[in-house]
Amino acid sequence: MEKWSLTQAIVAAEVVVCALILAFAGTGESGTSLLVRATAWMSGALFLLAFGARPRHRFMRSRGAGWLLRNRRYIGVSAAGAHFLHLLGILWLFGAEHPDAMADLPPPSLATLIIGGFGFVMYFAMAGTSSNAAVRKLGADNWKRLHTFGGYYIWTIYTFTYATHVLMTSAAIDTRDDYRDYLDALHFDPAATLHWAFLAAFLAVLVLRIAARFSRAGGAGRVLARDMDGPAPETT
Repeated sequence: MEKWSLTQAIVAAEVVVCALILAFAGTGESGTSLLVRATAWMSGALFLLAFGARPRHRFMRSRGAGWLLRNRRYIGVSAAGAHFLHLLGILWLFGAEHPDAMADLPPPSLATLIIGGFGFVMYFAMAGTSSNAAVRKLGADNWKRLHTFGGYYIWTIYTFTYATHVLMTSAAIDTRDDYRDYLDALHFDPAATLHWAFLAAFLAVLVLRIAARFSRAGGAGRVLARDMDGPAPETT
């Protein structure tokens, strides 16, 4: 399965997962909170696959890496689909359905709303221009600028979010006993474990992209040096 049929299948699976969460956890505050977290994890995982597809293929010339590279556009659109469900969950949780959901929480700052809101804008802008027609209309250079900036911006939002969760939890650890309790909590708390795992994965994919860029630059430098030296002398 590839291309848009893959996108349709993944988005359909996302909708099924959301429906199952609401069916078993309910449409109250706890169930909706779980849906918000689950859609964030789904979109984050799919974004990682798309964002790391090209550098992964550079270092791992396997059939799976080639499949990811061919389908990274469609996986990225699927990530935007999960993030749209994430947005709906946030609006449902903090909107008219659950007006008391944030009663005990400080209101988000204007900077948080602007930075986080722009992340949604970039997600949907990239999804809306993930077609050959969009490349022709925007021009290849402008399209590349949009998707490069948008990809790194979204990466920053995800990484900052997971790092914040990890640091907030770690700040509560003062003694060795607390540390052991925290390790026990990680074993039984899927959310805490996933925060660590996603943070590590997002940092790893950045390292992979940087390594791939240096690898390409090194290859281009060798080609340029070879061209400047001229053709190798013929041997007899």
